[in-house]
Amino acid sequence: CMIFDQRGHGKNCNNKTYGVISGYESFLDDIGVVKREVKQLYPEIPLFLYGHSMGGNIAVNYLIARGERDFTAAILESPWLRLYRSVPKPIVYMARGLGVISRNLAIVNKLEVNDITRDSERAEMLTNDELYHNRISFRMFAGINDAGERAIENAKKLSLPIMLVCAGDDKIVSSSAIKEFSDGANSNVVLKTYDKAYHAIHSDIIKDDYLKDMIGFLDSTL
Repeated sequence: CMIFDQRGHGKNCNNKTYGVISGYESFLDDIGVVKREVKQLYPEIPLFLYGHSMGGNIAVNYLIARGERDFTAAILESPWLRLYRSVPKPIVYMARGLGVISRNLAIVNKLEVNDITRDSERAEMLTNDELYHNRISFRMFAGINDAGERAIENAKKLSLPIMLVCAGDDKIVSSSAIKEFSDGANSNVVLKTYDKAYHAIHSDIIKDDYLKDMIGFLDSTL
């Protein structure tokens, strides 16, 4: 398993650059770099793409825009295609314009840690994590928002086996948008809903069941 910090997150940022990106395409570039690195290190093993929330948005847009070659399958967990609370179009237009003016203009989002998982220990770990932040630049928001709509519109272009995962009690991203994506896709996209789960199913109280389902799906693609 190889993972990396998304731009605007993790140890490559400071308090001024949290949530800041040069542009959405840089997210896709990063997946390409890591994919090439993994293929060089482990040329004989199957390659799977996994993305959660914003990462799910980026993963599916990589597959649509850059192609599915080299990947055996993908898992998209609670992908941010739209937010749970819809953003009015004038706000989206404003964010897009401010993002063009400067990549550094950012706001504090209203994400509640207790909406991420029902596991109180995991929620406390997030609260105490020094790298956890709640900033997002207007440029990042606009890029993710627009890419979510592109993903929904282009779902039928995907042919790779995809496990599309939806948290039934998600209060961060839109479950209906995930279902809309599923309805517009081909039969290669399999929707799995966990009725009472919160947004981060891999950290929720049902994480063990979810892990078994993921392994079962990956095994079925080999």
